[in-house]
Amino acid sequence: MKKFLCTLCPKSFVSEILLKRHIKGSYAPKQFTCTYCQKSFRTLHNLRMHTVVHTGSKQFSCAICSKSFTSESRLVQHGQRHTQHKLHSCDVCLKSFHNKGDLTRHKEIHSERKYICDICNQGFRQKQVLKRHQKIHSDVKPASCTQCDRTFRDQRALKKHFKSHTKPISCTSCDKRFGTKAHLKQHVRNMHTGDYVCDVCKKAFVREKDLECHRKRHFVERPFSCPECQKTYASQAILKTHMKYHTKPISCDVCKKRFGTNHQLKRHSKVHSRTIIVNNSEIE
Repeated sequence: MKKFLCTLCPKSFVSEILLKRHIKGSYAPKQFTCTYCQKSFRTLHNLRMHTVVHTGSKQFSCAICSKSFTSESRLVQHGQRHTQHKLHSCDVCLKSFHNKGDLTRHKEIHSERKYICDICNQGFRQKQVLKRHQKIHSDVKPASCTQCDRTFRDQRALKKHFKSHTKPISCTSCDKRFGTKAHLKQHVRNMHTGDYVCDVCKKAFVREKDLECHRKRHFVERPFSCPECQKTYASQAILKTHMKYHTKPISCDVCKKRFGTNHQLKRHSKVHSRTIIVNNSEIE
């Protein structure tokens, strides 16, 4: 029987330890601050888990397949996949799984899509998935990237985007870093796969005609040089377009920040579009 009641919310717990853990995790002051983005957390554990977003550090490696993880618990959960015994079975289709979490996620395919979007009538099995979906119908993007001017509908999308800045995934062949596994896979396919290798930059290609097309780029004359960064270009027009990144001739009417292209200005302007007027006061 749950006899330990939380005085801050209606929840109850079977032990005092669980009650204290709940209060610490939900109501304790956020005294641990990330040195990268200034976001604060209630526990040191949560801060350490968050810091991985910036550093890409995965200290716990699987001894069987060398795959790395951010925490020991995730490594243990992964290790179960290498065992032969699948102890958790679905009572609907009898499919077996290594852990209870995989079984729970699987059983959702048998459940009814009872949560319906009132805008597009698409159905979902979980209420939180419906809430996440409904954000695509809104122009409000409250999550801002601290490294650029891009904004997102939720923290999940922001976290995925942030990897493009931190680039936590590295290529084992050349140590070049990437933000996503898809970008790494594309890099390996283009640079380290194929029998036709460029004798200038060592980039590899699957087809000979792709190599021939690529090699032409090394021998195109580039007489037009940028005085700011020394990059060279094949025409004056291309150099002129490039120079805008240095001169930044376009400015924002709201904050006067300057940009090299209209596309950059348009993306930046979304930061100001989130301002809402309430009782003659502006709030973000």
